[in-house]
Amino acid sequence: MKYNYTILLELESKEKNAGKRLQEYAGLLQGEAVEHFNDKAARTRKPKEIRDVKVADYTVTIELESAEQLVAPFKSMRSYSQYLMNNGMGELADDNALFRSVSVKEVEIEDEGMTDERLLNYMLHMVLRRSKKDLELIEEIKKLISERAG
Repeated sequence: MKYNYTILLELESKEKNAGKRLQEYAGLLQGEAVEHFNDKAARTRKPKEIRDVKVADYTVTIELESAEQLVAPFKSMRSYSQYLMNNGMGELADDNALFRSVSVKEVEIEDEGMTDERLLNYMLHMVLRRSKKDLELIEEIKKLISERAG
């Protein structure tokens, strides 16, 4: 099952940033920062991906997809926010915080089934975890493969 989140963000300090329009940073918000986040978030325990970023004058709307349900979707955006602060938007931060979450909406998406990529990912995790159950299942898989190949 997949989960989609629509996260609405606004600058933490409206007073400090009065007159600043987020559209001035649209390239960074929608490009490099998304690539950075997706690269890092794909390798985490709960893989996530930013699917879309819409930039208005004073708000940013992020469409986030996760393979697992997230307890605090906004907190998972930390590396995105840190990248933005370190690459051109740091002057907009207040007390080391760039954004605050205005709203988070969760939408559950139907699972598309076991894809080759998901199967490979699952098997890789089994091999790396090396629990007793995982090792038993790996042995069963090896037997099936050798029977089919032979």
